[in-house]
Amino acid sequence: MSDYIERMKKEHDELCDKHDKLTTFITSLTFEALEHESRELMIKQHVFMGAYIDILNQRIMLVK
Repeated sequence: MSDYIERMKKEHDELCDKHDKLTTFITSLTFEALEHESRELMIKQHVFMGAYIDILNQRIMLVK
């Protein structure tokens, strides 16, 4: 398999792991204790990470 495809898959896997961890944090009491602006930014980050994961999925499917 091409080197760039392997890098894409690695990036996808790492991003999924970070996204899962952020999901867990966002549902925690620690998250609720943060300032409103920090919570809002983390939620936006979570949404954009999800979109990035979707794009990587699509790119990976194109080269299969």
